[in-house]
Amino acid sequence: MAGDLIAYVEADTRFHLGLLTLGRLRLTHPEQPDDQFLAAGAPWFLTLFGGDSLWAARMLLPLGTELAAGTLRTLARRQGAAIDRDCE
Repeated sequence: MAGDLIAYVEADTRFHLGLLTLGRLRLTHPEQPDDQFLAAGAPWFLTLFGGDSLWAARMLLPLGTELAAGTLRTLARRQGAAIDRDCE
């Protein structure tokens, strides 16, 4: 019984430490501070990476949808508006 309680406390502690770490990776754009997203590319870049930021937000959906929504809105604002045939 005591072993189960210790395992539960250890798991709970790891979970909360993980959330604190993720909180340190949250970024916003100065023009849209309500739309948060998780930075990727740490420690070299620490910025928005489409695939990485989307996957991280998707994995956190059980904890809420706001991070995923903010990530999607941030990426949508950065989508191209013109076709450049020289870059394709």
